Amino acid sequence: MGARMQSLPLADVTSGLLASGIAADDCVTALIAADYPAPLVVDTLTRLGLTASDIVKAFKTAGVKPGALIAGLHALHDTDVEVAATLLKAGESAEFVAAGLTDAGHNETSVAATLKRAGFACAQIGKTLRLERPELVARLAAIKCSPEEIASVLDAQGVPHAEIVASLKALKLDRTYVARALKSIAAPVREIAAAMRGGEYTANDVALALRLSGFKADEVGQALTEAEFEQGEIPSALAYAGYKR
Repeated sequence: MGARMQSLPLADVTSGLLASGIAADDCVTALIAADYPAPLVVDTLTRLGLTASDIVKAFKTAGVKPGALIAGLHALHDTDVEVAATLLKAGESAEFVAAGLTDAGHNETSVAATLKRAGFACAQIGKTLRLERPELVARLAAIKCSPEEIASVLDAQGVPHAEIVASLKALKLDRTYVARALKSIAAPVREIAAAMRGGEYTANDVALALRLSGFKADEVGQALTEAEFEQGEIPSALAYAGYKR
């Protein structure tokens, strides 16, 4: 049957299959089984009026490997970024797209960069990376994820606040970015102060970072106390941060 199908123009074969009432995924299964290249199948289905979302769904339902789908979508787009963006618009997860890019021969570094440029959120990209924490944080920073986004990825993995501080500090971020990142994941001010103290920030550093993160003087004073900074240094730290008595 495959040889007989390939003796006919693909557009005629495909339109005939669809006209017979066969589902799009069954059509894809038949065409791939007949050794038609995935890009040619995608191009033909597109010319016959199927949307990118319809084609993605058909390929997935047909059980076609993610890498073949990636290759197929290159019939419509020149770059992997455009292909990944199409899959994002079709509602596919970062994990699915990452699997497809990996199956197509890309390494983890290029996959992460492609997903970011295609519009996937750093929180989604973080789920695709199987790295130890230092490498994970470095990779997220390399693709321009913000401190808040990196903190969110680590928080979703259950990383303690003190270790999030250590990871962000290793990126040589300003103390205020560290505090704001913890605030963005809903860490209470007392926990931010304690985590930063554990990260060897001074009372002055913590007080200033918390003020610039929007916390009030009484909140910061109490947080410094609960973080077990010396009582004698707390008033001067608040003054250093610019709080008025």
